Amino acid sequence: MKLNLLVYGLIATIVVGAGFFIAKDLLAGPGVGDCVAPQANSATLELNELKCTSRQAMFEVAAIGADCPAGDYLVTSDGNEKTCFVLDVGKNMCVKPQQYEDRSEAVDVKTSGACRGGDLKEVTEVIDGTFDKSRCKKPELSLAYSKPARTICMDKL
Repeated sequence: MKLNLLVYGLIATIVVGAGFFIAKDLLAGPGVGDCVAPQANSATLELNELKCTSRQAMFEVAAIGADCPAGDYLVTSDGNEKTCFVLDVGKNMCVKPQQYEDRSEAVDVKTSGACRGGDLKEVTEVIDGTFDKSRCKKPELSLAYSKPARTICMDKL
């Protein structure tokens, strides 16, 4: 009888412990290397996780920790932990500043339409392995990240 209780107790402990770790992973936000996109028509910046191969992917998680590496990261905070995002764009894509109520500065987001004037910027070059905006013709409009080292050169339309 005592052996049965011991076995059942051990099994219950294993099941509950495994359930805790599975739930923790399911409830966690995106991890390094995962991609997100802002929720459409939201007044505040709410990010939804999606596959990096999706055309809607706008940001990739570059780092998670107490602070972000040097660079122009989009940063979200959850208590003492910061998630640092890099803009996920390619050459000839367009971005526009999007203002959210919970942000003091506008966030550059990809546009789905044609690149035509206004406050749009066009990605002229993406330089992987480099953290140096001075390599761009318009460094003041460009973004640079140290981890992963990437510089996104942009120009006004």
